[in-house]
Amino acid sequence: MDIRTRILENSLELFMNRGCKSVTMDDIVAENGISKRTLYEHFSDKSSLLEECLILSERKTKCFLDEFKNETDNILSRLLVMHDAQTDVMINLRLNFFTELKKFYPSIYDNLVKRMIKFHLDVTHSGIIKGQNQGLFRKDIDVELVSKIIIELGNTMGNEDTFPFKSYGRKKLFKELLINYFRGIATQKGIDIIDEYLNKQQNGL
Repeated sequence: MDIRTRILENSLELFMNRGCKSVTMDDIVAENGISKRTLYEHFSDKSSLLEECLILSERKTKCFLDEFKNETDNILSRLLVMHDAQTDVMINLRLNFFTELKKFYPSIYDNLVKRMIKFHLDVTHSGIIKGQNQGLFRKDIDVELVSKIIIELGNTMGNEDTFPFKSYGRKKLFKELLINYFRGIATQKGIDIIDEYLNKQQNGL
């Protein structure tokens, strides 16, 4: 891994865990064990570093989905895996990360975060339509509304005020919020796939 990529990887984790406001360039230097000169040779300021970190996160998400896409044609399984992974991200993300980002780095929020949210919404929307064609989701649901609710449920799981992580484990939150919602919009064929997915998770497969 080259120095630029290592800085991005480590900085992304710092921003996610501590928030985009509190992390300083000195923190980045200390975390990576590099000099300020080296850091500024690659990134002109904190804003440009933060932006590239979020681009890296976006790229990772798309690569992950592309890889899993080749493993199964079952759209419901793909949606479950995507939102399970997104749950991990939201729970590991510092509370109010996006609020801070919107307030202190509005241009980055507008250019990147809105695009990432739209990407997940589009994938979910198209996935539900495909799932309906595969007989996995009910035909009587409002696809646009349901897609937005699923995205918001995923975001809600990252709210530690409502769901303190010491009281509610990630798997429990995922099951009680998203899995049960998916079951509510699924056909019996879809429910059978959801149950199979849960069984594999419980057995560590």
